[in-house]
Amino acid sequence: MPSDIAAAAETGALITAQCWEDADTLLAAIEIQPGETVVSVGSGGDNTLALLLADPARVIGVDPDPAQVACCQLKTIAYRKLGYGEYLELTGSRTSIRRRNLLEECLAGVTSDQVTFWRSFKDIDTRGISGLGC
Repeated sequence: MPSDIAAAAETGALITAQCWEDADTLLAAIEIQPGETVVSVGSGGDNTLALLLADPARVIGVDPDPAQVACCQLKTIAYRKLGYGEYLELTGSRTSIRRRNLLEECLAGVTSDQVTFWRSFKDIDTRGISGLGC
């Protein structure tokens, strides 16, 4: 029986890969204090990762959708491994002819099921990870 993420890869189940809410409004509304622990619905990771700007002790991202968890994990790895320009290329915010190579560089930090999931998307080269399934 395939894992949840493997099943998502078989169906192309990534519905959306980025969250369009305004992170500045979110941060102002919840008034995180430095050192606090924050729990966030992952939703592809954009707002969850933006919560780090408030200097919490910890951000815990949760999401019932394994595809959204995979997206958040990949973005976290990309933030750590890639330069800013490369991150923009991977996400699709900047034109790139090496998007697949940047993806492969980031896949070194994910599970084998997630590798299969990300490699199942043939249009990463043209759309980037944030443009998948939208």
